[in-house]
Amino acid sequence: MIRQPMTTGLEAVNNDVMSIHNYLINTFNEKKEMLTECVTVFKEGLTGAFHFTTSCVSSIILPINNFLKDLDQMEEEFKQEHIRNEKNYICLEGQMILRNDVLSMPMEENY
Repeated sequence: MIRQPMTTGLEAVNNDVMSIHNYLINTFNEKKEMLTECVTVFKEGLTGAFHFTTSCVSSIILPINNFLKDLDQMEEEFKQEHIRNEKNYICLEGQMILRNDVLSMPMEENY
């Protein structure tokens, strides 16, 4: 019969403490890895949502921006046309008379 050395109570406690220590270290590392994966997934989700939102906003804003540019261009063309066709009137003796007609009238010469 082979005799196994008997472990003392202190050695058993040390073995138990080491087992608990190893268990805690392993659990901590597993949870740390899990948390790292969760943060990575969360970050990727936010990044994807941001890119999706950016593309949606761009697809909405671009036509609106072009429409506003077209309105500005149309307004500028209307102003230029109005200036080109504008007839200037002058109030003369209570009547509105075209500027060109007033300038072609005989005028007094004051010396």
